[in-house]
Amino acid sequence: MNGWSMKRLCAAVGVLAVGCAPGLASASTALILGGAGRYADLTDEELANALGGYFADYDHRVNVPFAGTDDFGQSIDAAADSMYDAVYSTPGKKTIGGVSQTAPAIAEVLRRLENDADAPPPSDLDAAMYGAPSPFFFRLSGVDYQPLPETPYNLLIVKAEYDGVADFPDNPFNLLAVVNAYMGYNQLHYQAAFTDISQVPEEYITRVENSKGGTTTTVLIPTEVLPLLKPLADAGMSDETVAYLDNILRPLIDSAYHRPEAIETAEAEVSQQNQRSLAVVAEAETDGGGFGAEEDGADKDNVDDETDESAPRVGKHAKADDDTAVARETRQTTKESADADAQRGKHAKHDNDDRDDNEDKDDKPAGNDSDGEAGASDAAA
Repeated sequence: MNGWSMKRLCAAVGVLAVGCAPGLASASTALILGGAGRYADLTDEELANALGGYFADYDHRVNVPFAGTDDFGQSIDAAADSMYDAVYSTPGKKTIGGVSQTAPAIAEVLRRLENDADAPPPSDLDAAMYGAPSPFFFRLSGVDYQPLPETPYNLLIVKAEYDGVADFPDNPFNLLAVVNAYMGYNQLHYQAAFTDISQVPEEYITRVENSKGGTTTTVLIPTEVLPLLKPLADAGMSDETVAYLDNILRPLIDSAYHRPEAIETAEAEVSQQNQRSLAVVAEAETDGGGFGAEEDGADKDNVDDETDESAPRVGKHAKADDDTAVARETRQTTKESADADAQRGKHAKHDNDDRDDNEDKDDKPAGNDSDGEAGASDAAA
């Protein structure tokens, strides 16, 4: 990988690597094809802010126009023609890029350059794609899908997790994953284009070097909240409840995808974090006496024992644990106080009963003596 291209990839993924150049060479140009609709013509500000400033250091940023049509296949060809001409008419180092429906045009340009004897050297050219349509999208559009070509040029691919266009489920029969992806398209496809990809965790980044020396770096922007649950979170549902539902749904949805091992491990860790959040929800509901509270004292003890065995937590989870402990201690103190009051009341009642019995006994003997004396007087008479 040449120093200039490596510099761009290093800046993108936020990692250090041997051979990174200290800065971009002069006269560097970003040649970018816009997407559909509102994003067909990108402003310089949008180009500079794309992917968290990936193109900000270039000397020139050019939105390459093309004669797009409503036909997906024809748009790819038209965009590829415009970009191919721009490559040869732009001197110096350059990056060619495509957004959404024009991303396949970048792959087509790379194929054409493979057949050109005077194509720019890999040291002067690399490529980037954001939100490239998945193979399933091609099938829906009636366009033949072509895999990415192996070229000596380095390629950066960026997509948002669960974006229905770029990250459609590998198993289209998983209806839950399909609905989630559809909602992800509306929430993520355009918005995530401005995500700072230098902050994406390393485990969501894969690099593959092909037989011709080019390296393809794929960045999957992780989605914290499932698109399926985002409307509920925006409506005010608590973070704990969202985590509870996420922990149930995410594994079912992820089962429809074939991810690299590192990403599967990262998603498993997210699931474990959500599992710990479930314990917080269960304790809060039990201690509050609301939904999910146990009426049986033995069941409460079991919940408490399980909670005590859980790993230490931080942040809002730690606060939830502290609140739970205080509530439990207060409940125990109140119970002990009530028991003591009941015991004292029982003893007081017992003392009052004894006192009444003693008074009755004192009164009864006095009456018998009087009657006896009266009887004796009568007998004497």
